[in-house]
Amino acid sequence: MSRKDAMKFPFIGSAVLVSLFVLFKFLPKDLINAVLTTYFVMLGTFAITATLLPFLEPLFPKREPLDVAATVPEMVGGVCGLVFCCWYYAKKHWLANNLLGIAFSIQGIEHLSLGAVSTGVILLSGLFFYDIFWVFCTPVMVTVAKSFDAPIKLLFPRVFSSKGTPFSMLGLGDIVIPGIFVALLLRYDVKHATPKGSYFLSAFWGYVGGLGTTIAVMNLFQAAQPALLYIVPAVWNHSEDVNDAKEAKTVKEELVSASAPIAGAIGDERHLSLECPAIQPIRDKYAHLFTSVETDMAAADSVTLDSSLSALLALDQSSVCEENDAVEEWGECEEDSLCTTSEDVHLGLREDLQGIPWARLQYTRREYRAARFKGYDDFMNMAEEVEKNQSKLEKESNKVAKDGQYYRFSRNLQNVRSTIEHFQLRNLLWATSKHDVYLVHEACIKHWNDVARCSTKVMDLSGAKMDPSEACTEGRENSLGHVKISTSCVRGNLVAAGGFNGELAIANLEAGPGLAFSSHVTYAENAITNGIEIFEAPSGAMRIMTSNNDMWLRVFDADTFLCCSRHSFPWPVNYASTQPGGAVLAVVGDHPDALLLDARSGQEVATLRGHLDYSFAVAWHPSQPQLATGNQDATTRVWDTRMLGKSLALLPGTMGSVRSLRYSPCGCYMAAAESVDFVRLYDVDADFSRCQEIDMFGEIGGVAFSPDGEALFVSLSNVAYSEVSYSSLVQFRKCDAAAAYLGRPGQVSALV
Repeated sequence: MSRKDAMKFPFIGSAVLVSLFVLFKFLPKDLINAVLTTYFVMLGTFAITATLLPFLEPLFPKREPLDVAATVPEMVGGVCGLVFCCWYYAKKHWLANNLLGIAFSIQGIEHLSLGAVSTGVILLSGLFFYDIFWVFCTPVMVTVAKSFDAPIKLLFPRVFSSKGTPFSMLGLGDIVIPGIFVALLLRYDVKHATPKGSYFLSAFWGYVGGLGTTIAVMNLFQAAQPALLYIVPAVWNHSEDVNDAKEAKTVKEELVSASAPIAGAIGDERHLSLECPAIQPIRDKYAHLFTSVETDMAAADSVTLDSSLSALLALDQSSVCEENDAVEEWGECEEDSLCTTSEDVHLGLREDLQGIPWARLQYTRREYRAARFKGYDDFMNMAEEVEKNQSKLEKESNKVAKDGQYYRFSRNLQNVRSTIEHFQLRNLLWATSKHDVYLVHEACIKHWNDVARCSTKVMDLSGAKMDPSEACTEGRENSLGHVKISTSCVRGNLVAAGGFNGELAIANLEAGPGLAFSSHVTYAENAITNGIEIFEAPSGAMRIMTSNNDMWLRVFDADTFLCCSRHSFPWPVNYASTQPGGAVLAVVGDHPDALLLDARSGQEVATLRGHLDYSFAVAWHPSQPQLATGNQDATTRVWDTRMLGKSLALLPGTMGSVRSLRYSPCGCYMAAAESVDFVRLYDVDADFSRCQEIDMFGEIGGVAFSPDGEALFVSLSNVAYSEVSYSSLVQFRKCDAAAAYLGRPGQVSALV
């Protein structure tokens, strides 16, 4: 919902309310209620089914004998829901009405989202006056509520009722809309890691108190009450705190960018010159917050190293190339200023491969790295289990020498930007040659050509209208609206992207602009497309495999886009990969164990045990019976399919979770990308006893080898939920064989 939609909502609601009032006044009430009750009974069946699913699913086996569109828990829940709704239709008992209403409320809060706190404030503010007007100033709301004999309200027996209706009524809208706002604050807390869920808990208890106050007042005065009169103030004031906190953060960022001298401003916010001319416009813009901001910025711990580095890098970029939505080509900026080459580093023109001007910071690179190690807190789902077994992991881990030199730094392009939408999903970078790279940038997939030094948008899932000159043929337009891209895959001429709501979009580069296919592979409530792999089946046909949070793995024909097969699992599937030749599937998900399946029958072949947390990465060796799995326990395990009782190697990470794995086309090297800062290149032929460690700063969106193995690409991406804003494409070229063997810098392979 946009802010404009939130502003319109009270007026649209008023129009609907008046329309119902007129219908009840001039048409038979029994007829209207019969139609509406039938509609809500059908809708209620689905609502009860969805509400019962979390309780029913643990009672039934995850692997089902039938390949049907509905799972066994869904069918059982559907039968229960249908029986219950038939009872409601026959008896119209107030308890049945309330249970249906609660089911509607739960599903509404779970599936609807306001999108932004400011949108919620606007919506609740408008409905605050809407509710007061229609309840206190007119008989319309009360008349419709009393006439509407359907589960759109909760009924509460009046404790002291001696006359009139024995029930007080509370509309579902009074429950659902504030509830959606409270749920939004919960997502805000999770996203920004606020201490003890402070925003959500404050708003939640205000929400509960507002509902309780409404029911108490209705019973006390024996009269209709505008529930939002009591509920909105309880949560609305808190939303102002959220907006103030966000604005205060914006003030700090603008002060860092505007203040001079740059070294003092970036090095430590305590050294800001708050009286300098550049600050005055910001003081005027945020006058209502500036006093508290000054106080906050005076605190010794008011700045982190990450925000300092990010601000400096952003200033360096913006001074050369300002953001311009009309510019489609990354290459149109002054490339020399946004490109760091190996020659720049060798000659001392740049201080490191990212071009970070450490001399302008108050920290050396070594000090910053030490602070990152100390302060970085990686996400784990099973943190207690990992911590309990940490010493065991350290004992079992292979000893790996970091003296390898397999790929040499070539170029870092700060004008080739990419984004990450989901913090755990990092398969967002693909290479189809040593010159052609595909990255996810916001809601688009873009192709960067390293020879032409420009980008081309090959898939646009932003929901925007395409230029008439790029008009698609019929049936090839994006029918999904705006898609938050969670994962991607590119192979040959096929480009695939997955979204947060189970979307799958496919483009064929040979067929021209537009989409060859776009649809939802699932409509489950938790449907994120976590992974996509494009592979060649034993028959030679191309297949597209999707891994989803609804615990299903699906395989589609790349020509017809029909589902060829699908397999159910006892946990959300995070990634799956097919062994070269297509005989065996390796599947990882929200469980420490990985599974091997027969690709044709779907039968489980083996279980790979050893990891301690959820896995998000799996990759097969191109020619040997070997695969690797990456886990949130910060390790990579290598497995030999001929000896699956124990992992062949246990390779520890440096900073945190291993989220992306790739073997080089020749199988000599394996790249293990962590969530931040580090990529390790292991020497497979040396039994993983040696590696090359690539040390950078930033969130890693993906890692990719070129098909000929001559190039390696790493994307450092902007993260939707992070304050740190820095993005680039880092390119490496393969060293000669002698340098790789000796572990010394060698000659970089020819670029062209």
